Parts: sequence; structure tokens; C-alpha cells
Amino acid sequence: MSRENAEVTERVIDAFNGRDVDAFIQQTPADFEWCPALGMAVQGGSFRGREGVEAYFETLHATWEEVRLVAERVCDLRESVLWLGRIEGRGRGSGVRVDSPMGAVVDFRDGKAWRARSYLDHGQALKAAGLEAETASRANVEIVREYFAATNRRDFASAMDAYGEDVVLVVRGLFPDGTFSGREAVGRWFGDWFSAFDPGYHFELAEVRGFGERVFATARHRGSGRMSGVPVESFTAYAFTVRGGKITRVELYADRVAALSAVGLI
Repeated sequence: MSRENAEVTERVIDAFNGRDVDAFIQQTPADFEWCPALGMAVQGGSFRGREGVEAYFETLHATWEEVRLVAERVCDLRESVLWLGRIEGRGRGSGVRVDSPMGAVVDFRDGKAWRARSYLDHGQALKAAGLEAETASRANVEIVREYFAATNRRDFASAMDAYGEDVVLVVRGLFPDGTFSGREAVGRWFGDWFSAFDPGYHFELAEVRGFGERVFATARHRGSGRMSGVPVESFTAYAFTVRGGKITRVELYADRVAALSAVGLI
């Protein structure tokens, strides 16, 4: 995939951070349109052309003592670029510091950025770029992370609430092996598992990756046997399915490759 548009976007961001109107205009056509996230647009909702860029920079200077954009992720989508990062700054007069998420979609025509739409929320930027599925993936990843966090703090009510009523647990290569259906059966399996260990038994997440409604995760389990006191450390790979904000399927594997295959990555 070509990185030309991504490189143009990076130069636009550099020009923004340097308040360099000439460098900014070099990357845009005469009819460039800027739809800012900071609520400073003129009537009609955007700034247009060189005069618009100059007016926007003047407004920034009047509002901010300092302000800059910091990139975290730049994705070339062929006819547009998704830019995700943060805006950092300090208000003029108030001295209040700002550090907030910022996202932008930069649309391209003939190698130049003809429009930029910015947002104070990564999810809105993803949606504007047509990546709603990725937005869902991010939400599903957070559901899985919170599920593990609730388990580690022994908030089993919250962990159980993460499951759908018809959740299915599939265990492969671990004991006890098998398939367990329904929230009650799944809760019983995990209850039996945890009863074998001391209260300090916990998960240490290593990887969590979302792919639509599927979430892949790996974790180290650490603790001691409840009766023996013998230290225990093991590895488990997970393939979750999350639908409607609930975990509807959990697959446990002793092998990372098997879990990757279960979520369709290999």
C-alpha cells in the first residue's frame, strides 16, 4: 500500500504544529476545506482555501498559548488517510493545559489533501473513515479487558454479568476439557477452577487484539494451590466472541496458534 498520502498528511500536521501557512498550502489545492473539531469554524462549518487556513491559524493563536498535534497512528486508506493521536496545548489567558484524543480523516484528490475533518473522539474519526467495525473491535477489547480485571479483583458478579445468557465455553487441551453451555454451567466451571487455588491467583494479560466481534487474548496465570501451597504458573490463549456488548463464547487453548486459528488470523 502506497504511503504517499500518509506522508502528505504528516507534512500537513507538521505545518499545523509550526503554524506554517505556506508549507500547509503546498499540500492542498485552492479549494481545500477544513472542518475543525475545536468549534471555531466560520458560518457554514468549515474554513476554505488559503484565506481560511490563515484565518484558522489566527484563531488558534488568539485562543492558545501553545498547541500541537501528536500522532499515534496513521492509516493510508487509498483515497483518504485516518490520523489518530492527541491534541496537547495550553489556553491563552487561562493557562489551562489540555491533553485530549484527536482524530482526523484527510481526503485526497490528485495527490493533494482537499479536505480535512477532525474530531475530539477516535471513535467518531473511525466512523467517519468508514471503519465502524474497528470501532466495535475497540469496544469489544475493552469488554474483555474489564472481564479479566473484574476476575482479578474477585468481582465475580461483574465477571459473570459480562456473559450473555447463552454463553458457550469451549476448553481445549486444558483440564477439565469439554464444551459447557449457559451462564450457570460456565460459571460453575470457572468456580471449580478457582476453588483449586489460593485467593492470590490472578491473570496477567499479555496480548489482547480485536477483530470485529472476535477478540484474541493470551494470559499468564499465577498463584498457589489452595491445599498444597505449591506455586503455579501456566499459559492460556483465548478466543472470545462478543455480541451486543456481551461475551457469547469463550474458547480456551493451551496453544497460542490454535486460538489464533479460532479467530481466523491464520
